[in-house]
Amino acid sequence: MNIPRPLPGEYSESHTDYIAHVPKNIDHNGDIMGFLSTQLDAYLHTLARIAEAQAAVPWQEGKWSLKQELGHLIDGERILAYRALALSRGKQQPLPGFEQDDYVREGNFHQRTLADLTREFELQRRANLLQFAHLCRSRPRAKALPAVILFLSAHCFTSMPDTPSAT
Repeated sequence: MNIPRPLPGEYSESHTDYIAHVPKNIDHNGDIMGFLSTQLDAYLHTLARIAEAQAAVPWQEGKWSLKQELGHLIDGERILAYRALALSRGKQQPLPGFEQDDYVREGNFHQRTLADLTREFELQRRANLLQFAHLCRSRPRAKALPAVILFLSAHCFTSMPDTPSAT
């Protein structure tokens, strides 16, 4: 599915750095949906090799643990899926934001297993892929929708250490 990179003005200025992290080769073939699927497979492969104890410890003082990072990605996927749905339905009111540190603190991700968080991430991403494929077909000219999808992809690049990249 060909979804072009959004132009400045089609997304919030605060998303500029995230969108810039989306690999440039996606612009040439436009297959952001395929990329999101491939990215999921790479994440699942990477996460399967991480020990539970390692996932519970922040990688640096003052930083989130891998479990918290993954919980943040799940929250982000869910929130961006709602934003994509709202935009595709013509919502005109401003969409709510979220304070990531508050969400992570209240998420209690440290109380869950890495396997459980990984499974939730997988299911949420697969649900998003189904939703986005339908939304892109039903509203192909919805200007903000490609930005939301690209932002979702880019967010994964900036949120986890040793992230898979598109080459």
